[in-house]
Amino acid sequence: MVSGMHSCPVELASYIFSLACTDDGATVHSLSLVSRSFNDICAFLRYDSVSIHNREQIARVSASLSKLPPHLRRIHHLYIFLAPPQARVDVNDDIELVFRILQFASPTLESLAFVYPNTVMSSTAISRLFRTPFPNLHELTVHGFYPFPNSSTMHMPRLERLHLSGNRNPYGLFHMNCLNDSLPYLTHLRVSGLLMASSFAIELECVVNVSRGVDSEQISPVPGRLPLPSKLEHIVIQPGYNPATRTSMGNMKKDEAMMKTLQDVVRCQDTGISDGVKGNLRVVLENRGEVPDMMMKEVLYRDWMSRLDGKAGCWPLECRV
Repeated sequence: MVSGMHSCPVELASYIFSLACTDDGATVHSLSLVSRSFNDICAFLRYDSVSIHNREQIARVSASLSKLPPHLRRIHHLYIFLAPPQARVDVNDDIELVFRILQFASPTLESLAFVYPNTVMSSTAISRLFRTPFPNLHELTVHGFYPFPNSSTMHMPRLERLHLSGNRNPYGLFHMNCLNDSLPYLTHLRVSGLLMASSFAIELECVVNVSRGVDSEQISPVPGRLPLPSKLEHIVIQPGYNPATRTSMGNMKKDEAMMKTLQDVVRCQDTGISDGVKGNLRVVLENRGEVPDMMMKEVLYRDWMSRLDGKAGCWPLECRV
């Protein structure tokens, strides 16, 4: 098989390799070790898909990319897990290296998962991520205590799928109009990790009813503008994992209020569909997550890999279109 590949034209071998290398970079790494000619052919694919799981990989990838010409560092798919800082570790150095990698990747990047489960510093890092231009990004996952996108600084004009995870109550996400102004081509939005978020649930209820032609003031006293990206078709909501909601009566009641509103949103939506009142927006409520926040990196990595393979990833059956 290898000797046959050596006799192939370089263009054909490159095409075959590109079809085979659709994982996190493991396949292209293996192919590059076969022979010198294979290594040369694989050069343009070596950083097509990159997954980074620890600070040693952050330093190594950053250093390698710095030495390459632009045509050999065309990154299309990237997963980054930035671990919370440990004792005697300067996390700022890691963050700077991560954003150096993102700067190299930004012109060609198509999918990105950025996982930083640090409640102290993740908001600053994700805010900086939102300010980084990604002109060709189609799919973005962020996990951490994320801020809302800022339309004046965000440049992701082709983003179609956005997964926000790690903010327990992202109240204001819709009313601040940030999605409509920042992401005009967004078709899929997923919000995961909600806990005791009754105010966000009410906000979502307003969005759904406005999309069906109901005046938001009849639904909620919450002020604000409610237009969504015109192409948005799917909103996926998943409550988060937290045993504390079961030990405190107050927390339990808050979480139950959130769940009741979310269930009402889906129920009223389904009733409207059965009555022939169907808008463009579809809301899916998933079962509560069963993974603690610090273990979400495995779930999100698995979802990222699934999307590379052309599968559903974090998107349920209703949202695969």
